[in-house]
Amino acid sequence: MSFISRLFGFGKQEQPSNRAITWEAAYRSGLVDSPTRSGVHVNETTALGVSAVWCAVNVISQSIGSLPLPLYRRTGTAQTVATDHPLASILDVAPNYECTARVFWETFVSHCLLWGNGFAEIERDNSGQPLALWVIHPKNVTVDRDASGRLVYRVRVNGLEADLAAEDVMHVPGLSPDTVYGHQLLSIARDNIGFSIQADRYGQHYFANAGNVGTYLTYPGQLSDPARENIRRSFQSSAGGVENTGKVYLLEEGMTANRQTLSNEAGQYNETRQFQITEVSRLFNVTPVKLHELGRATWGNLASLNADFWGVTCRPWAGKIEAEISRKLLSPEDRRTYFAEFDADTLLRGDVTTRYAAYATGIQAGFLTPELVATWENIPLPPKPEPAPTPAPTESNGNTQPTDAIQQ
Repeated sequence: MSFISRLFGFGKQEQPSNRAITWEAAYRSGLVDSPTRSGVHVNETTALGVSAVWCAVNVISQSIGSLPLPLYRRTGTAQTVATDHPLASILDVAPNYECTARVFWETFVSHCLLWGNGFAEIERDNSGQPLALWVIHPKNVTVDRDASGRLVYRVRVNGLEADLAAEDVMHVPGLSPDTVYGHQLLSIARDNIGFSIQADRYGQHYFANAGNVGTYLTYPGQLSDPARENIRRSFQSSAGGVENTGKVYLLEEGMTANRQTLSNEAGQYNETRQFQITEVSRLFNVTPVKLHELGRATWGNLASLNADFWGVTCRPWAGKIEAEISRKLLSPEDRRTYFAEFDADTLLRGDVTTRYAAYATGIQAGFLTPELVATWENIPLPPKPEPAPTPAPTESNGNTQPTDAIQQ
């Protein structure tokens, strides 16, 4: 059964009920934006308009989404990839017939980052086995409890509403006050993000007016209100904006123009832009280098940089996803044998020299093989050299004398 039919039950639709809605629920539903002290409204679209926010969400979600997510089978002290399990292709190939696993996990993680929660419906067959995963936007989900106290996920789309049981929803929350629902970054950090938006707007207006903070005109006589407004409009159209930079304009009857300017240093605009990136890196727990802030970057150890990015930034989210897969997509019996784990080897690779030196050490120590290394590097293994032929033994005719006798 498809996602829409499961969600709304075609032929069994009920009219949506009129119930009171809290501000928080209205914000999650996109009905209102989050106000900030800077005077701008912050939502998903405006937040992603800040280049540092876009870069942070993009690099984290794409990095996790690009990693293979195989299902493993425990066999004694070893583990093997369980390609024959039905869940394996759902996790690592195509969670549903509309997208690939890479796009699915990238979208899922981006929701976790911006909204503090990632949701996906688990479509099951008649026996309860997972058939597909469908991403649900967090703004359409409200976590509630039914009359018996059990968690339910109320999904509302296009005026239609359905309650999904907790076991049929894959839910990964971020930092949470109650383990049920994660804090929303767009709400908690709205003032930080709003400040960045307003700083960008300031720069746009500043350069749109050719670095002119403002101009005031002085006139020796008295002006009526209509005359004052006409002069202001005329001067703005002839002298305002970047397109009028360098043009000559004429003032009559003793009128003078006094232009106020403000350097970038005086306005601390450059420092503000730098601080924006630092603030965003704190919000997303990602090093500024990954946001292309290269002021203090050193490229001496790429492996160390990627290890920090994986361990500090990506691994906490990946671990939560793996745990939720085990809890919701595997039966209690399967959990004893199977587990899913992101393969971060490609992310943690160092430069070629460092990798090959590590491979050589592993092969020499005996815990790596050339075949395994060739698989990791995705290169063909050169054929083994043919062993040298063993010389055939010579037959003795009885007259052959020992070498010692010949020498004598």
